[in-house]
Amino acid sequence: PPPPPDPVQAVPAAAAAPVESARAIPRHGLGEVTDQNYLTVLGKALDMIGWSDEQADQYSKDTFGVSHWDELGRSQAEKLISVLLDQIPSSSDQAKV
Repeated sequence: PPPPPDPVQAVPAAAAAPVESARAIPRHGLGEVTDQNYLTVLGKALDMIGWSDEQADQYSKDTFGVSHWDELGRSQAEKLISVLLDQIPSSSDQAKV
């Protein structure tokens, strides 16, 4: 008899499609960004790529006109988190090396 179907493939395509949202930052274990934790998540992302506070402040000032990264609003912080996470190679990128 044929093997049972793979449970992952048995899920309808619509249910299996990834949800793209600036608020959901599941990559690298940072979790979801909320109104209460967005600066904490940003701080963790900064630590992950090794940026100093001074580097983050300079980026914040140049990009958003905000002198200190920890004074960013949530939407600004989410944009910076995405920029930071894009600098971390994904596991698929590492497999190609």
